[in-house]
Amino acid sequence: MLRHPNLEPEARQRALAELEADLPEPLRAGRAELVRHLEVLSLEQSLRAQRASPPERFEQRAARFGVEVATRLMRLDEEEQDWNRRLDAYAAALPSARTEQERARLQEHWFTPEERLRLEAALSARSQH
Repeated sequence: MLRHPNLEPEARQRALAELEADLPEPLRAGRAELVRHLEVLSLEQSLRAQRASPPERFEQRAARFGVEVATRLMRLDEEEQDWNRRLDAYAAALPSARTEQERARLQEHWFTPEERLRLEAALSARSQH
């Protein structure tokens, strides 16, 4: 296929399908999983660009990947929104924390011990955007 760059899209798809059919099962399964991740990523980028509402996001995800995947992605959206709300609240409260002890209390209030491990990196990433 790489030797024939001028193949029409349909012929290219057939050639890819034939090559994939010849792969050993573990490689075929791994490739299918990778392609699925790329499809999810592509849809997510499209949904962000559209500024799709949560119901629209769920509907499009369910249509493409099924209700179970759409439900799991919806939960991830909710977790991310919760994380960002708490990060906003923490960042807003930081200027009033005069000591390291006050800052530690704020961190304990808003975040779990595991989340506190990534807190500084999250704040740093936000300041770069």
